[in-house]
Amino acid sequence: MLVLGLNTAFSAMEASIIRDGEILADARETMARGQDKALPGFVERLLDEAGVSLAELDRIAVVTGPGSFTGIRIGVAYARGLALVTEVPCIGVTSIEAAIPAGMEDTVLGCIAAQKRPPEQTWWVQGVSGNQGLAGTMEVGLDELKAMLTGFHAPIFMQGSEALEEMAEALDIRPLIPSAVTRAEPARAGLCARARCEAAGNKNLMSGLLVLRPDDAGRVALLHAKSFSESEAWSAASMRDLLKDPNVLTLGILCDGQLAAFVMGQTVAGETDILTIATDPHQRRKGLAGRLISALVKRVGERGVTRIMLDVAEDNLPARELYRAHGF
Repeated sequence: MLVLGLNTAFSAMEASIIRDGEILADARETMARGQDKALPGFVERLLDEAGVSLAELDRIAVVTGPGSFTGIRIGVAYARGLALVTEVPCIGVTSIEAAIPAGMEDTVLGCIAAQKRPPEQTWWVQGVSGNQGLAGTMEVGLDELKAMLTGFHAPIFMQGSEALEEMAEALDIRPLIPSAVTRAEPARAGLCARARCEAAGNKNLMSGLLVLRPDDAGRVALLHAKSFSESEAWSAASMRDLLKDPNVLTLGILCDGQLAAFVMGQTVAGETDILTIATDPHQRRKGLAGRLISALVKRVGERGVTRIMLDVAEDNLPARELYRAHGF
């Protein structure tokens, strides 16, 4: 699989060409302004160096921030344009996902400095597992970040860790380098969850597990409507609001490129509430719901959650058996 990776989220342009995890070419050029004019030629030169053409691409991956910097918009717009022309998938990667070194399979936390001047210091934070964010990024202040890191044992990739003062000594803090396209893209080259599940189809359902994003709201709402009555179905707008919530984790499974099942859990004060779970009627009795519940329990457990709640109708015997089989 041949992937073009792009990063314009900071004061530089970065690009890499990767085939099946092997870096064919990569380049970085510091440029605070003028990226919009320079980026097409920059990519063209990189393609020539790698000896490939746009027509050969299988994936385009672009760093999407967080932040509203002009550079981010330039990179995303250019990548989207290439995707439309080449008709290949364009995959968004957050700056934190792109900065976590490949091979970190256990859950880690990434913290990128947002507001850098005291006392208004803030960080964008995101949990990452298997090179994929567990939920969207959220911006937190110093006090909130310290509370979040109290008792935290997993590795923390962080900018500006000196703000934590003596607390940093008890944490496993490692440098976070946003200019890490060439390290992030081997994991993204067909191995990011969205690309991996589309390629795998239903041959290996566990490799079809992905974290759903706000732009998945339409198909999540559609599947919910298939699984519940008209009065119980949630709208796409409601789904989008929930998918944007950093406290909500939504996991899905694709079969043959279509969303076959999903589960949505919301974590507040160390307790997760399973808000809803749905399976396409044509994909039932294949163990999808059970796999999703197991994955959700595992992921929130890695965040320190010890209590998970759910509501189920008394007359919904299949659902009650499913939950009972998973320890509820």
